[in-house]
Amino acid sequence: MTKKQQTMIIYLEDYYHNVTKACKEVGISTPTHYEWIAKSSDYKKACLEVKNGLVERAEQILHSKFETDTTALIFFLKCKGGYSEKLNELEDPKPIRVQIERISKS
Repeated sequence: MTKKQQTMIIYLEDYYHNVTKACKEVGISTPTHYEWIAKSSDYKKACLEVKNGLVERAEQILHSKFETDTTALIFFLKCKGGYSEKLNELEDPKPIRVQIERISKS
């Protein structure tokens, strides 16, 4: 990895993986950043490590909120647990067509 790429990794961490801001600080264009990712497996790996580290930190913060913040808990369940609210199906049921035949007695 070049010195400039190493600097970019540091700014990606500092700016929470905001590529535009990090590129501005390093003095490169965003296409250059993506070219580096395509051409350098070391740079690509370092970028992924930054991103994964931030996701891990965010999940830790979210987990710490479960007992006191119902919204955080529901958000987690929707994203990770497959939870969904089915209220719309109950509020707007589709009509059922029933055909009744009259049977005459002879």
